Amino acid sequence: MTGDEKAESISWSVRPYEKAPAKRYVIFAIALVAMAFGVFIYGQPLLGFVGFAIILGATYEYWVGSSYKVDAMGATSRTGLSISFIRWEDVKRIVIGEDNVKVSPLEDGGSRMDAFRGVILKLNEDNRTQVIDAVKNFGGENVRFLEG
Repeated sequence: MTGDEKAESISWSVRPYEKAPAKRYVIFAIALVAMAFGVFIYGQPLLGFVGFAIILGATYEYWVGSSYKVDAMGATSRTGLSISFIRWEDVKRIVIGEDNVKVSPLEDGGSRMDAFRGVILKLNEDNRTQVIDAVKNFGGENVRFLEG
């Protein structure tokens, strides 16, 4: 690849609610039920609000979606205020899954820390090849690529 091709970055978003929009109403209804329990069953409006907020907060990624970026510096995942970033020089292993790509600083996947380290890039149906090509391009020669 030429230097110009290597310098290009790609950005995309994954919005789970677009695949199953009816699930939004189910989640919202469950949050309202939690709120009703707090207010009417326990007589605590604050408890109801906390239950409502916990359910909506736990499903935040579903409501808002996530955005991803792969560029010459590294890989980035962003959901709301949560940002995960890893520089390419820190990457030791890349696991290509069916609907995501995990970019990891750990050489071996057997560690208990593996689930908490690295960046997971979720893929759209239409950008899988483009993202995998970009990750392979930017990842370099010292990175192990695994299918998983």
